[in-house]
Amino acid sequence: MKNKIILNLLLFYFLAACSDSEQVNKKDADWVNNEILEQLTELRKDVKSLKNDIATMNEKLSNVGKGRIAKVPKQVKLNLGVTLGDDKAKIAIVEFTDYQCPFCARHSKTVLPKIKKEFIKTGKVKYIMYDFPLGFHKQAKSASVAARCAGKQEKYWEMHDAIFNSSRNLNNEFYTMTATKLKMNIATFKSCLKDNNIAKAVEANINYGESLGVTGTPKFYIGKVNGDAINQVIVISGAQKFAAFKRAIDILN
Repeated sequence: MKNKIILNLLLFYFLAACSDSEQVNKKDADWVNNEILEQLTELRKDVKSLKNDIATMNEKLSNVGKGRIAKVPKQVKLNLGVTLGDDKAKIAIVEFTDYQCPFCARHSKTVLPKIKKEFIKTGKVKYIMYDFPLGFHKQAKSASVAARCAGKQEKYWEMHDAIFNSSRNLNNEFYTMTATKLKMNIATFKSCLKDNNIAKAVEANINYGESLGVTGTPKFYIGKVNGDAINQVIVISGAQKFAAFKRAIDILN
């Protein structure tokens, strides 16, 4: 429709331009006037149609916005995930992650290092990682299990980083190779990969995330530590810039 409007306007321009350079008789002038009126009528119709399209689009966007209003829980538990940082930190960030989620990988590679440097290593914030493998990511759950098994040998975060650096090549062979590089006990690690209790712990994370309203990853809950939970919760959805986390932490301080 936009192209049609432009063509109409161009036709109007060329008709007017012809009248500047040629002798126009009454018959030609009448034809030009009629053509202009027809084009203006068509233009009005196009403008009206465009207004209707904009109104429909605004209504749809409004509905989408309503559907995306984040559910803010009164508190979020801290005792179901893996913790990084000082246990005495007064603020905590809880992340629900999926090891095959490219947005989770982006956060892990670009934003988490800044959070570590400015807030975790300084003792201001502790970071709790929860598993939320999405159903359509077939290897995400096994990756969660592998990371937790590495955690049994104090290598959780090293495995976490290795998985996100190779999230397209996830299988037991890769996990075992990585465990070997990390100088872990391989027999213990392989046994852990088959441990149903580890798989159940991942499922417990999924169930808890769903109870909070998590539907996608990464999802973050930031709040003041109160025992084994956080309150005054601030929700951040998706892979956001470091500034978003800094603002949330500044609000809570």
